[in-house]
Amino acid sequence: SKMIQNTRNAFHNLQGMTSAPSMAMAEAAFPHLDVVLDALRARRDVNLPKLIDVLTENGIEWTPPPFGIFGLIPLGTDAVQAMAQHGAPLGLLATPGGMFHKDLANHLRIAWGGDPGTFEAAMPILSQFLKSIQDENN
Repeated sequence: SKMIQNTRNAFHNLQGMTSAPSMAMAEAAFPHLDVVLDALRARRDVNLPKLIDVLTENGIEWTPPPFGIFGLIPLGTDAVQAMAQHGAPLGLLATPGGMFHKDLANHLRIAWGGDPGTFEAAMPILSQFLKSIQDENN
């Protein structure tokens, strides 16, 4: 389609050529994108309510993005420091928002596209992390 060709042209102008293996994998995967997108939507439907429950239990009002499997959660404190002090000891894997923009330093990027069982097992860890931050700030 024209949109795909325009995207490819923009990519080539901005990034140059990708490696041959990357291009081959992308071309092989392209016809199957609907399967991948359906799987991601299904995981979002299962995992996102669990995340919202944990946030609500910890007093965090949050509206998820309308699509996708990533979002930024407001922490009310520096996310790098919070991850180092409270997240690392718990084994929490999340990305400080400041890695994306300096104005997002008090946010944490959360992904909810993973395996539902693994995601559910991570929710008590996230909850403990949020409680630790709240305890420190009170």
